[in-house]
Amino acid sequence: MTKLHEKYGKDGFKVLAVNDWDEPAATVGKFAQQSKLTHKILLMGGKISPKLYGVVSSPTSFWIDHKGIIRGRSVGFNVAHVPQMEQKIEKMLGDLKKKK
Repeated sequence: MTKLHEKYGKDGFKVLAVNDWDEPAATVGKFAQQSKLTHKILLMGGKISPKLYGVVSSPTSFWIDHKGIIRGRSVGFNVAHVPQMEQKIEKMLGDLKKKK
């Protein structure tokens, strides 16, 4: 996700990770630094993600458009799926450019 954030961030694509293990900010920050993550990580998600968003497994990705509408959801991560993820990102960014 970091690579996708770096590739498409300048075009408006954002990645927000949610830490659903409710670890302290210092622990999450250290992990992000060691893993060279460039996207934001929200804390204390374990208290809200299962109830509000139906998250039962990590990672779970939500594809949210510029209006805040959820356009898709995927569970898990497989590097083989990155091309499909890029297509989805490019389509959403293309739709955004058409509206401007």
